[in-house]
Parts: sequence; C-alpha cells; structure tokens
Amino acid sequence: MASAWPKLTRSIHLASVEWYVGSATWKETACVSDTVVGILFGKIDSDLTSLGRLRIFLTHATVYLKLLFGFYGRLPHSLTCIKNGISSERKIASSLPDVDGEITFFAVDVAYRRKGIGKALVGRFIDHAKKKGARRIFVYTTDPGSDWAFYERYGFRKYSSFRDSFMSFAWKEEVTAIIYILDIERQSQSSGR
Repeated sequence: MASAWPKLTRSIHLASVEWYVGSATWKETACVSDTVVGILFGKIDSDLTSLGRLRIFLTHATVYLKLLFGFYGRLPHSLTCIKNGISSERKIASSLPDVDGEITFFAVDVAYRRKGIGKALVGRFIDHAKKKGARRIFVYTTDPGSDWAFYERYGFRKYSSFRDSFMSFAWKEEVTAIIYILDIERQSQSSGR
C-alpha cells in the first residue's frame, strides 16, 4: 500500500495512518488472497458521541506529540511539519460547507486499481452514510498524488482547492489540496432512490 504514497517518509506514513484510524467511525479493508489491497476509513458525524469527538482530538494531539518527540522515527524539522499540519487542518475546516461525513483515508494498491475495488469500498461507505442520515460528505485529496477523477466519476464535485502546506512540506514540492463534496440527498433524488 505504500506505493500509493511513494514520496512520503516512513515517519509521515506512520503518523498519517494513526491520524486517520483515530478519526474514523468506519473502517473497511479489501483483501485479495490475504493481502490488503484497499482501505477506506470514514467518519459520519451521527456516529460520534461527545466521547468520540474527544478521542479524535486526543488522537490528533498525540500524533503531533509523537512527531515532535520522534516516536515515528527521526523527522527533520518536526516543528515545521507540525506547523504546516495545523495550517492545512485550518484551511480544510475553513474550506468546507455544511457536511456531516468524510472519507478520511482511502487507497487502493496501484496493482489493483481499475478492478472495482475502490468503487465497492466507497459504495459501502456511502450506503452506511445514507443509513445514518448523512446528507453531504467530503473527501480531501491532493494533486499530484491522487486519482481525483475517480471521485468525479463517482459523483463528487470539486468544491474548493488551496495550497496544502503539510503535503508541500512532506513532498518537498508544491501540492494542491482539493475538497470534493458528494451531495447524498441530491444524488438519491436524481437517481430515484
């Protein structure tokens, strides 16, 4: 699965996985012959209790502290990394409309793409979101590095974009963050579901 993010250091990979797992209320993997080939973590607001929101906050704070103190391995300029992470979080929060769900982490191994695995993972998450009453979900992705056209084919619409400070720092090149929105209500009405 590391082939999905070849430019990230091991430290950033480990921190990212802990961050996304800790943010999720939905976790699903796709396996072929006992090998994980796809992952989707998501969050539906109605699944979160006050304790769940506190857990997410504490997970994020813990990840930042672990980055700072080298628990994921040595990371040069860890304070700069954390500053850029917080900056990107704020940009995401200020770029969102009213949403009640999120795909927090989604990847399909390069060797298994275009085989319906991603579509199945996203489809099951959206079905869960509908059952929980979610009206609008978002996914944050980056360009380069993401198959953003996948989201568009699935019905997500580009909502906003901005320079991603964290990923630009991690990849050592300019990275644009893109927020895609899926209006579940509108999609269900137009398909007659």
